[in-house]
Amino acid sequence: KKFSKHLYLNGYIAYGTKDKQFKYNAGALWIPKRLPRTYVFASYTSDIDRRINYYDDVSFDNIVNLAVRKSGIPLKFVFSKEARLEVFKSYHNGFSHKLTMLKKDYDPYDPLPSVSIFTDAAGQGTNTISNTEVELSLRYAFKERFLEGNYYRVSLGSKYPIIEARIATGLKDVLNGGYNYQRITFTASDDVRIAPFGSLYFNIFGGKYFGTLPYLLLENHPGNENYYYNKYAFNMMNKYEFLSDQFVGANIEHSIGGGVFRYIPLVKKLKLRQFWTAKGVIGSLSDKNSALNLNKGYDFKTLENSPYIEVGTGIENILRVFRIDFVWRVLPEARPNEPKQKYFGIFGSMKIDF
Repeated sequence: KKFSKHLYLNGYIAYGTKDKQFKYNAGALWIPKRLPRTYVFASYTSDIDRRINYYDDVSFDNIVNLAVRKSGIPLKFVFSKEARLEVFKSYHNGFSHKLTMLKKDYDPYDPLPSVSIFTDAAGQGTNTISNTEVELSLRYAFKERFLEGNYYRVSLGSKYPIIEARIATGLKDVLNGGYNYQRITFTASDDVRIAPFGSLYFNIFGGKYFGTLPYLLLENHPGNENYYYNKYAFNMMNKYEFLSDQFVGANIEHSIGGGVFRYIPLVKKLKLRQFWTAKGVIGSLSDKNSALNLNKGYDFKTLENSPYIEVGTGIENILRVFRIDFVWRVLPEARPNEPKQKYFGIFGSMKIDF
């Protein structure tokens, strides 16, 4: 803060001893006004791409995830070079908008399909997927609470529904962008107290892509390949398992409170809480996107014949912090050659309530 209360500069550099590549980032955040918040953010990153399209306002980048991975599932990495510019403005009534300009090159590693399966205008295999995109995000969160830091802040949610819509367009031939397309996505979430029956969280989401695109630019539904439970992902789904260019789904979590534990004398003092969860998504892939991406040496699947559904239950507030989830994958039905552990899992996590 002695340097500047409005400007925050950061960066890093690293070297991978196995892939023998440098990874680096440089970013700048300028906050001319804090209440209501306005900022301009710019960054350039050359590194493994860890961004995942979660259907809520959250992101994960935790080295602990690598230590608790499910066995038998290969790592799936995409190297990317990304230039990003964001302009954000919020208002006292809870409305905010953000304009994002993005230039990004993708280079996937095995076992993901090589980008050489896609051809350029001359019919030759490409060396990288290059994309230029502009996105407008419109968000309404009435009386949203935040945990404020010196420069960044973390949302603590709102007592009212939070609604967000995003509209994006791809710009072919702008900064070597290779694709024209449009994308529309939306989410609506709320956390409702339903005394004396605890609380209910729900998130409804959906989207549609207009255009023919490689799998890296389509909707890769967020899977979880770790034993650490992810509230915002499908925990019995692998990453890059399902592709869609139009989809709709829901995520529900009902915290019951003490439940049956309140009737067990010794356990009652521990103040354990019960909950149940249900997550589902249905989607499809157009004929053109199917022809471009499927059957190219990687087992991408679609949700046209069956939705994806998983349900779960568990115990939280263990020692005030820890949580255990038991999750079953209901649909799609298991293939004959798939292991049974793909359809039931036990996950641990931590949950802190404010």
